[in-house]
This record gives sequence, structure tokens and C-alpha cells, in this order.
Amino acid sequence: MGAEIEKTGAVDHGPGGAGGEVASALCNQSETGELSGSLELLVNKLDQINSTLVTIAPPDGVSVSQFGAAIFIAVIGAFTAYVFNFFHWRMVRKKHYFGRIADILNIHIHELERLAVRYWVSCYEEHEKQSIEIDEISIKAKLRLISRYTKKLGPLLDVSRYRELADELSSFSQDIFDEASGGDFESSRRKEDPKRAQIVSRLCADMQAKLVFLED
Repeated sequence: MGAEIEKTGAVDHGPGGAGGEVASALCNQSETGELSGSLELLVNKLDQINSTLVTIAPPDGVSVSQFGAAIFIAVIGAFTAYVFNFFHWRMVRKKHYFGRIADILNIHIHELERLAVRYWVSCYEEHEKQSIEIDEISIKAKLRLISRYTKKLGPLLDVSRYRELADELSSFSQDIFDEASGGDFESSRRKEDPKRAQIVSRLCADMQAKLVFLED
């Protein structure tokens, strides 16, 4: 009797939780505000430079047009360097952000593996009912968190370098759900199932090995 578990719920648990959505929104707002503020500051600085330059006479032997062209090239060079630097650090912050999500996801996968393997290598025992129910609740919570974080991390990896990993995350979320909560999960007739425990352990280990390359 398989468990009917809602893979995305309103209640979150563990690191990040519901705050993850808020953090993502604040991160986007912060980047937008930072870009707007930085560009406004740059425009003001260029205006100041322009006001100063109009009062400066070109050196002897240098025509006004030559002097203006040299100043224009210098300003364009400075602006290009600024833009490159801004987007470089923006990419660094984004890499750190999804590296942090990958780290949290890895923690939940590790904890799910520990819970699910222990659960499936033993059969249901009436005198262990309370402990078993706690494990079942914990397994469902971890599955819900893993589903949420794989959905959050996937879009951030939508580039050629990580496209394969993004697809594997989606498959992993479904596969681990089917294995960890399948069979006679939550049934008093449950028998030990070492094979299922091995499958769960292998799925978790494989995904952890791939996620470690995203961590900072």
C-alpha cells in the first residue's frame, strides 16, 4: 500500500524552508536595485567629468578634436571596465547562491538516505509503532523538501554547462519519491525490503556526488 504524499506542501521544514522563496525574491530585487543605483551613480560621475573637461584646454600641439577623441576613448574604456566588473561579480554572487541551495539539498538527501534505509531494512513491529510513525513523518517531510529544492535549483542551472544536471534533478526527485515511499510504506503489513533500501541509498549517493561540484 503506497503512500499518497503531496510532494509540494504549504509547510516547510529544515534549512531554508519557506524563507527560500523570500530569499530568492530579495536576491532578485537586490540585484535590480543595485544595477539601477550603480548606473545612476555612473551617469552622475560622467556628468561631473564632462563639466570638468569643458573647462580644460587641450595641451599645446593637440587639436581640440584630437583631445576630445582621447578623452572619449578613456571614458569608454572606463565604462567598459565598470560594466564588465559589475556583471562579473553578479555572476559570482549567483554562483554562490545556487551553490548554497545545492548544499542545503545535499543535507536533506543525506538525511533522507539515513531515515529511509533504516526504515526499509526492518519490518513493522507493533512495539516500535511510535518510532516507526516518527520515521514515516520525517521521510515524508524530507521528500517534500527535496522536491522543493530541486524545483528551485533546476531553473538556476538552465545553461548548457548544467542542463544535464537540471534534467537529472527532476528525475531524481520523482525516483526517490517512488522508492522511499513506495511498496508497503505506512502499512502495518510492511516487511523488510533490503533491495529497496539499496536502491534508495544508490540514488542518494549518486545525486550527492553530482551536487558536490556546485557547492562553494
